[in-house]
Order: sequence, then C-alpha cells, then structure tokens
Amino acid sequence: MKILCSLVDKMSSLLTLIILIFFWQHSFLATALLVLVSAIALAYRFNKVKLLIFLAGFVLGPLSEMVMIHFGAWHYSMPDFLGIPLWLPVTWGNAALFFYKLTTKLQKML
Repeated sequence: MKILCSLVDKMSSLLTLIILIFFWQHSFLATALLVLVSAIALAYRFNKVKLLIFLAGFVLGPLSEMVMIHFGAWHYSMPDFLGIPLWLPVTWGNAALFFYKLTTKLQKML
C-alpha cells in the first residue's frame, strides 16, 4: 500500500491530466477521481505546508478564473457552477502541489 501511495504521489500531476482527458465531460466522476488522487498525494508524507499550498490553489485558481469568465475572457463548455466545472478547484489544488514539488526539487539541485 505504501508503494502505491508513493506512486500516486509522484504521478498525481500526470494522473490529473489523464483523468481530465478521459472524464472532463463527467464532472462528478472526474471530481471524485481527482479528490481520491489529491487525498492520497496529500496524505503521503503529510505536512501542513502541502495542505496549505493545495488549499491556496483550490481557492485562488478557480477564483481568478471566475473573474476572467465574468469579464468574458473565456468560458467552459460544460460549467457546473459560477461558470466553472466542478473538477476545476481540485485541478488547481493539484497544480499548486505540482509546482511546490517542482520548486522544492529544483532548490535541492541548485
């Protein structure tokens, strides 16, 4: 089980993309799968910083998109609420975690 959690943690960004490629039109299923990936990625070697970064992405990413949608910059073909799909906040949370992991690894390399 620990190996599976480690693999999901390392591959969470890729899994996010794969889930959205295949299930973006099925908001509840895509959201459920993304929540599962996120929960495993957050639980594996849990720390408060990872959680705060995920939550910041979860809130601020969709909020910025809602503003841009309101002003007509773009739109989603299948929005669920306030112009965005249900899966978008989780996707932004996972993206924030990806960039956190990337910058952490890059800092170690320098």
